Amino acid sequence: MTMLICGASHTSGAGLSDRSQAWPYVFQQLSGQPVISSAIDGASIDHVFYTAVKEVSVHNYTNVIVAWPPLGRTLMVRGENNFLVNGSPMFDHNLYGNNREFKNFLNLYYKHWFNELYDLKFALQKILSLQSFLQSRNCRYLFINSDPYELDLWLNLTNLAPADKSRLLSAFDAMDDAQVLAEQEEIKSYVDQFDTNYYYNPIDYNFRDDCYARELMDPATGHPGPDGHRHLAQLIWQAWSQL
Repeated sequence: MTMLICGASHTSGAGLSDRSQAWPYVFQQLSGQPVISSAIDGASIDHVFYTAVKEVSVHNYTNVIVAWPPLGRTLMVRGENNFLVNGSPMFDHNLYGNNREFKNFLNLYYKHWFNELYDLKFALQKILSLQSFLQSRNCRYLFINSDPYELDLWLNLTNLAPADKSRLLSAFDAMDDAQVLAEQEEIKSYVDQFDTNYYYNPIDYNFRDDCYARELMDPATGHPGPDGHRHLAQLIWQAWSQL
């Protein structure tokens, strides 16, 4: 059965001279299963969610691996041409030669409208929604984080030092203790619904920290090198085999 793999640059093979060395294709060799990778550089959580639901709905995939990308990215669609763009504070995408307009928009968006707390909560809701959707389709699936979500901190907001609370919560100065506790409990309610039989260590594991700790990250590109992708493929194949 063909495997659908969704993700961002740590999955698409950004930084590799040969993207066929990216972990989805090493996984294909290990598993003997044909792989379709929809991963693209810079993908947002919204983009991954949309792509996974679309591909499973249209092509009836029953085997799915999702490497959840970083927080802080936003999916937008151009009105005149349906062109999907994943924006971020580090925007470097050419939008039909008109990237100044889009950069100016993103600068205003991230300055005035981006909120770390709600970005996390919306992400957790998307993860739960995709979990429910895949289960309703009787899919065999595996979720894994490509980047840190700092859930260990978010789940302990009330015990953090003020400086750490302020770093996580852009609106911290406007919140009292009861509001901080309420946010912590809301986040915990989402995390408690994760089916950790199919979500690889969501609080403590992510590709980025793992590869940096093992010196498998290419410092020039900030992405896993070939050895890093082989390591990730082995880890994911082992986790998949245990489902």
